[in-house]
Amino acid sequence: MGLGSSGATAAATVYAINALLGSPLEPIELVRFAGLAEALTAGAPHYDNVAASLLGGLVILLNRKKPRIARLRLPPGMRIVLFIPKTMVLRLLPGKAKTQVMREVLPETIEHSDAVEWVEKAVALALGLSGADPYEAIKTINYGGPIEATRAKLIPGYWEAKKEALQSGALAFNISGAGPTLFAVVREGEEDQVMRRVSAVLEKYWGSLEARVVDVDYDGARLE
Repeated sequence: MGLGSSGATAAATVYAINALLGSPLEPIELVRFAGLAEALTAGAPHYDNVAASLLGGLVILLNRKKPRIARLRLPPGMRIVLFIPKTMVLRLLPGKAKTQVMREVLPETIEHSDAVEWVEKAVALALGLSGADPYEAIKTINYGGPIEATRAKLIPGYWEAKKEALQSGALAFNISGAGPTLFAVVREGEEDQVMRRVSAVLEKYWGSLEARVVDVDYDGARLE
């Protein structure tokens, strides 16, 4: 549903097996094996996905061939609002897994200007979250470039929902994972307004949905 389930499933499996064996692997080794496990179902390893599930928090992948991870935190008072359809709303062809399809539709190449802007936004987010104005940095999450534009075509009501979210006070709005779940980043106290207004838009396209307010988990995988 765009909540990182393919990566989270792989991460949980690797974490549990490691625990059964007495936890011989270091966290970064768990990230590598979980990425390889996700590739079996999603077609390719995405270490940033499994790293977030295993380690918690916001993660940046520093080296794709030999995974190295940096962790970031949102500023205090930030909440995440999720919009989750209760039925499959994606416009997909039958016969393939959702994550695989949503990756296959992405363009194989992008314009140089798009690549430059992506790098600018990524650097601004990473530096901004540890700088003087982290709230301004969060707004860079709004930029999804060609990936957002391509996947949005398969998610009914996406652009109207994004416009409503930003007008109702959200700092950022984008597609969660491969979709169709959408998310908004809001200041504490504004989550109800954003949730109500965006839900009203999406109900016209999706029918029923679940809107949920969550916090970022900074503890990562654990046994309970």
